Amino acid sequence: MSSLRIRIAKQKYFLGNPESIENKITYEEWRKGIAPYQGQFTWFDDTPDGPYFYEISPELKPYIKALFDFDRRKGYHQTVVEFIEAYGVVAVNPAKVTVSKLIFLKELATHFEGAYPIADGKWIVDDAFIEKYKVKVERKQQ
Repeated sequence: MSSLRIRIAKQKYFLGNPESIENKITYEEWRKGIAPYQGQFTWFDDTPDGPYFYEISPELKPYIKALFDFDRRKGYHQTVVEFIEAYGVVAVNPAKVTVSKLIFLKELATHFEGAYPIADGKWIVDDAFIEKYKVKVERKQQ
């Protein structure tokens, strides 16, 4: 169930028009906001592929990536968290959206003043949203 696009932002916005975001997360807020989770994130720059990737695609350097949720069995991270400075949002791209990841993202968002996780640019990921998502997942599993 990874059809949701999750962003941490300070306002709702139309996914097709992120330029409309006026109240942006700053780079300083991004670094400070994820600081409490340093042990859980791996900076893309610190991976074997990071420097090579940025060497061949320098235009992607402004998209500062952290990797999360390492799967030892598969040998790679299940979630990419990146700060998109031009839009002032934190994009979260999980291999699979789960209830536990939504709960974590809700907690993470509290570290960015005035921000919250937003699904598909329009739904705030709060306790009610998470509960509805949980019910939806349980129904699909039946």
